Amino acid sequence: MTLLLTKNRSFLRPIKLQASIADVEDWTRCIQSLNDAFRLCFTSTELYCSPGILKFGIEDQETILNRVRSYRTFNEKNDPQYLHNRGTFDYDGETVAWEIYCSDKDCRSESPNPANLDLTQRHMMILLEEEWWTDLPNQTA
Repeated sequence: MTLLLTKNRSFLRPIKLQASIADVEDWTRCIQSLNDAFRLCFTSTELYCSPGILKFGIEDQETILNRVRSYRTFNEKNDPQYLHNRGTFDYDGETVAWEIYCSDKDCRSESPNPANLDLTQRHMMILLEEEWWTDLPNQTA
């Protein structure tokens, strides 16, 4: 099986290159399982919270983290690639968004294969939806 990964608004998307539908579905289920497992047991070194989340009190932050851990409301709108790598929910009048990012082990670039734990480091960002950026600034120097 050969898969090419592309980045589309920070979402990993498998693109089939001479791979069967079953191979892509297996790859997707593998990523779902790894992302679900990570979401249930992430550590503070893998978690980044935005200033909007940090403005909540400690008890509210704990509730938000528990809502992320127990999140099961995946659908075509919030999980278009079916990878269980992002979601949103309402909390205290705000929309909270979270996303799992898969980088290489050195955290310098995107993981070449998020299904391979030897090549991938997962990180999670939790933020208020209003803090979400759509386009990063141009990084060329």
